[in-house]
Amino acid sequence: MRHLSIALGAVCLLGGCAAVGPDYTTPKLALVTGYAEAASKGSRVVPETRWWEGLNDPLLNRLIAEGQISNLTVAQASQRVREAEADARATGAEGSPDIDGSVLSEATKTGGQSLSTTATGELASGWEIDLFGKYRRSRESARATVQAAREDLSAARLTLLGDIATAYVEARGYQNRLDVARRALAGKREAVSVVQAQLQAGGATNLDVSQAVGGAASTEANIPALETSLHASLNRLATLLDRPVATIRAEIAKGRGVPLPRQGISAGLPADLLRNRPDIRRAERNLAAAVADIGVREADLYPSLSLSGSITISAERVAGLATDGGGWALGPSLSVPVFDSGRRKALVDVERSQAREQYLAYRETVASAVEEVENALVSYSRERQRQVALRRSVVAYRQAVAQSSELYKSGAADFLDLLDAQDDLYSAEDKLVQSEVAIATTHITICETLGGGWAVTSLADKSNSGS
Repeated sequence: MRHLSIALGAVCLLGGCAAVGPDYTTPKLALVTGYAEAASKGSRVVPETRWWEGLNDPLLNRLIAEGQISNLTVAQASQRVREAEADARATGAEGSPDIDGSVLSEATKTGGQSLSTTATGELASGWEIDLFGKYRRSRESARATVQAAREDLSAARLTLLGDIATAYVEARGYQNRLDVARRALAGKREAVSVVQAQLQAGGATNLDVSQAVGGAASTEANIPALETSLHASLNRLATLLDRPVATIRAEIAKGRGVPLPRQGISAGLPADLLRNRPDIRRAERNLAAAVADIGVREADLYPSLSLSGSITISAERVAGLATDGGGWALGPSLSVPVFDSGRRKALVDVERSQAREQYLAYRETVASAVEEVENALVSYSRERQRQVALRRSVVAYRQAVAQSSELYKSGAADFLDLLDAQDDLYSAEDKLVQSEVAIATTHITICETLGGGWAVTSLADKSNSGS
């Protein structure tokens, strides 16, 4: 027993050796101190911000709440987290003692006279000592992989928020564009009736009638394409919510204006993205896992020490007499890498290259995130300017249509002038609706690129994590 205590003490001492491979530290990146397109007026968007509520659309809020529970992509990401956690538990068990047991019982009868019963039990164990931190690094890698999977789940939630809001805004936009087109078509059909009546009275020509009919048909031709786009947006919503599209159509059937943001946004600093963007956080965790894997491979370059042992217990009963026996064995086993044609060293180089690749991917993810925010801020600012001009044009063209109608009725203007004014008004109103959609979707993009909303706790999170 004294020798066993000495052996265990030596093992514990050796097990305390420092782990080989680099110790991971989060990279320090030099980022600009601000965005080129200033956006400092308004509230900040952070992972806990319910930015979609700022669009003031109760149905949108309801659809987003539903999507967080029912979306299949988020559910898959949640399962990947559970898979990574289970794998980490398995990895955490590596390097721990393995104990196996067996029991054998046998009865024999000799010469028809005596009965012999033998029972044998054995416990065998094996334990590879973590001399150079191989299993410690494996656990570090597994923990980082779990954290990366959780960030992937957060990224899926963030994307879902943007996808639902964008599909909903686009659907409302197509509804409003259809309303504009149908009103324009009604006006042009009325003009056809007027000019046909004037033709009968000798106040118009066949050319006027042809131009009126052609203008109405041209406007009518735009409606099917808009209806197709509307149905595509509704189908997208149905997929995101995992329910029949007919129910979506019923809910959105009643027309409503395009939901527009009521307040501005403060974009904060580019450095905030490192904390707020799940894709950046995921890339950083992937890098941490890759760095830990270097230590796993480097540990294979060094000797490994295993401790194995067994305990055997036996009992035999012959003609009513019992005898007991047993024993134990414990011993170390040292494995030293001698010659492998450089295979182990090459595997270390592979891990180092993969870690370098993950570092470059992390930097690229950060740069792309800053680019996305910059582009969204510029698009939002310029689209707001465009909307102001479009509103002025709609007002002006409405006046032009009214004036052209009066002048044509009085004979002071050609019918073509009236048709041109109607076309200009229809085009301006359609562009105004498209601009409203662009403002809303760009606002959504800004919130998404800033990493807003994914950390909002709700019933949806509990449902997905426990499914």
